[in-house]
Amino acid sequence: MSTPPLSSARIALGAELRRHRLISGLPGHIIAATLKCDQSRISRIESGRVKATIAEVEHWLRATGAPSEEIAPLLNLATKSLSEKISWKGGPAAGWTAHRGDYIGLEREAKRSLVWQFSVLPELLQTPDYSHYLLVKIYSLAERQVRERIAMQIARQAALQHVQYNIEFVVAEHVLRQRVGGAAIMTSQLKWIASRATEPNIDLSILPSDVEMDLVPEPGTSVHFPSSETGTSIAIPEPINFTKRKISDRLENPARYIAQFRAYQRHSLRGTQACEFIEGLVREMSDSRPETASSAVDRNGE
Repeated sequence: MSTPPLSSARIALGAELRRHRLISGLPGHIIAATLKCDQSRISRIESGRVKATIAEVEHWLRATGAPSEEIAPLLNLATKSLSEKISWKGGPAAGWTAHRGDYIGLEREAKRSLVWQFSVLPELLQTPDYSHYLLVKIYSLAERQVRERIAMQIARQAALQHVQYNIEFVVAEHVLRQRVGGAAIMTSQLKWIASRATEPNIDLSILPSDVEMDLVPEPGTSVHFPSSETGTSIAIPEPINFTKRKISDRLENPARYIAQFRAYQRHSLRGTQACEFIEGLVREMSDSRPETASSAVDRNGE
């Protein structure tokens, strides 16, 4: 059975409601009693699987003692989640139920994905600290927006834990060398990538900076292969931390992007070589003096 598509607003709302519940220390069954529903519904609301009504959100926030200044924005988010409709231009592709912009639903349905990103690290590989720095310092988002986007990111990363889902990454060397947020944040980020790269369902490639080959104009792209034998593969622009950039419809001719990805892989460090390269970068950053200057991302504005 395929996973039903998820709304990005529902996911963000669910993450915020869960955060308030955990801060208050209230267990799920108490919230369920307040809302007069089953505890399973509380879990589904928090994971974004079902829509929460405006009344449910209001009672939830009152019960958990949410600050008054946060109630109105979350009620607005609840309203958006009830009306949000996103769909692929011309309808879903064959073999898919996930809608346009629903990256989480798409990745949960996929059997395999290819992802590359050459301006920053792919969101699926970012730590919360790395993401937080980008969203605050580079994209100048408010703290509430940052929390929403990091919650979406964590929800996307949950797909990596499913061993039946295989995902291949190509990351550019220069991105790994950028000290986003300083040496401490980037060192932790590199260690996290190295740990993920050892998982059997994750294939990491690092494209060296001295490789002479043309990069496609798109800053990042992902290709997803359906579980259904009759389904068609989908190529889409890879989102950059759910910024306000418009999410385009699926790209034409996925075969072109698959061929481009394989070309990147052929010129990349892979497997043990990729892990050893990252470990070397960790040692370099750990041995260097703490930075006081802006990172490369700051200077380049990327």
